[in-house]
Amino acid sequence: MGAHAVKLLKEGIGGVAVGIRNEKMVENPILGTAEEGALFSLTADGKIVVNNPHKADLELSAFEQELVLINFHKSSKHDHKRSNYIKESQKS
Repeated sequence: MGAHAVKLLKEGIGGVAVGIRNEKMVENPILGTAEEGALFSLTADGKIVVNNPHKADLELSAFEQELVLINFHKSSKHDHKRSNYIKESQKS
């Protein structure tokens, strides 16, 4: 993203936020109108308005948590079998 931002600056384009949307590099004006796709606008009395609040997609995070739990349970079962094996081998 940094390289894309530098390219835009070299082209004389500033005041934009660079990001990725649908696997493509995109840029949006930082300050302007919501219709322009700007991230922020100013009201008549000088207050800042957030035009497009970020909404996190937590689906991948939930999937990762499920994998952690699955691996934890597998590991716990393995550790339990291992400790039983060690106990049995120490008896003989």
